[in-house]
Amino acid sequence: MTERLKQDVDRLIATDFHDIAALNAQLQTQLGPGESQDVMVIRAGVSGVLAGAALKRIELRSNQHAPSHATLVLDFSPPGPK
Repeated sequence: MTERLKQDVDRLIATDFHDIAALNAQLQTQLGPGESQDVMVIRAGVSGVLAGAALKRIELRSNQHAPSHATLVLDFSPPGPK
C-alpha cells in the first residue's frame, strides 16, 4: 500500500491543480463548483479513491489573489492507509 500511495501522490503532485477534470479522474470524484470563503475558493468532493483507499472528503483550496497557490486536502475513510 505504501508504494502505491507514494506513486499516486507523485502523480497528483505532477498534476496542474487548475485541471479539475484531471483531479476528478485521478481521485475518482467530482469536485463541486468553487465557493468563496474570505480570500479562499474551495471546491469540495464527498468521496473518492487514492491508491485503492477510500476518501471521505476532498477539498481543493485556492487563494483568490494567488490562484497558483493551491492546497489539496484529502481525508481518508477509517482505517485509512497504513
